[in-house]
Amino acid sequence: MAGAQSGVHVVQLKPIEVPQSMIEGNKFVKWDDDSTVGTPVTLRVDKSGFYLYWTDQNNETEFLEISSIRDTRTGKYAKTPRVSTFGKTKATPPNRMQDNLSFREFLLG
Repeated sequence: MAGAQSGVHVVQLKPIEVPQSMIEGNKFVKWDDDSTVGTPVTLRVDKSGFYLYWTDQNNETEFLEISSIRDTRTGKYAKTPRVSTFGKTKATPPNRMQDNLSFREFLLG
């Protein structure tokens, strides 16, 4: 390539500025793939912007490295909760005195 010079196109990245509201945290509902019950959590971002971490009502904290996130969606493209009864009273649990066959029928039916 005639006229090409190496090192001419240098990009300088500015440090990430995480908004104070994200550092202090906000209330969200966390949904797990294997559960139909949403868990209320407080979601925060560390001041460097490397980690998301959330604390549930039992003060148990989990975290996620931001570089491991591969897809995010907002607005009408966001996934809606699978359970339409979220926030309503929960169904009564099955009678624990039933035999195993009845219990399996409850889970499958």
